[in-house]
Amino acid sequence: MLDEIDKKVLNELQENAKQKTYQLSKKLNIPRTTIHHSIKKLEDEGYIKGYKTLVDAKKLNKGLTVIIGVVVGIEANSREVAAELMKIVQVEEVYIISGRFDILLKVRLENTDELAKIIFNLEHDVRKTHGISKTESMVVLSTEKEDGSIYL
Repeated sequence: MLDEIDKKVLNELQENAKQKTYQLSKKLNIPRTTIHHSIKKLEDEGYIKGYKTLVDAKKLNKGLTVIIGVVVGIEANSREVAAELMKIVQVEEVYIISGRFDILLKVRLENTDELAKIIFNLEHDVRKTHGISKTESMVVLSTEKEDGSIYL
């Protein structure tokens, strides 16, 4: 169970995971040892799954974001199909969902040629992945918010 200190620490680390314990201590007006124990607890109990660097996709020439909706055939298992789709290096996120689609993929690409290769190419042919009956690609025109934070 998270206490108020844990919540404050978690919120701060989501803003900037590079903060040192002494910086968090000063900012939150909480003793360093308490901050250290809170972070250790959050890691040990699985609230913090890891630390990542957020990169600017455009600077890496991956400015095209596409959401691909996948319909899984009745004979297939969504988790098995999702596991296959996760092997495609351009796939950033995979969600098994309810609604019109069974799976949503978020991919980061250089251009629409790369999208076509993922959808139709023999190397990464999403549409020929066993169990997929239909796909629909939606090009993201503008990203208004994307940070993955869950504030408490």
